[in-house]
Amino acid sequence: MKNILAILSACLLAACATQPIPTSEATPVPAGRIHSQALTAPQEGTGQVIVKRDRGFFGSGCTIRVLIDDIPAASIDTEEKITLYPQEGIRILGIEGRGGLCTKRRKEIEITVSHERPLVYRITTEQRNGIMLYPTR
Repeated sequence: MKNILAILSACLLAACATQPIPTSEATPVPAGRIHSQALTAPQEGTGQVIVKRDRGFFGSGCTIRVLIDDIPAASIDTEEKITLYPQEGIRILGIEGRGGLCTKRRKEIEITVSHERPLVYRITTEQRNGIMLYPTR
């Protein structure tokens, strides 16, 4: 009986975890959920920042809003990505749950944007910490 409970618990935890998605497989955020067209167009003095959201059931009941320096850029669902072009320099990349089953809790990290090196970040949903933002490839 203990073995059955252990296997069932492991299966439930695995179903709740999100899995990274390769950038090439992530779908671009639809135009209707892009909040700042200016951040999606490359210009002189900007650098590339790609934000993608994991695949998986856990956390899929909510949309996550991506922000650059407190400016809403896009609302992203699971298996989607947004390519942003913020001004070069030190910026604040933030995410927060919006609607659905999410809390509005915000997470932010400091990033250094440069035209010389694209940055890629992954949004994941963790059972213990909620939504999180990590650098990736």
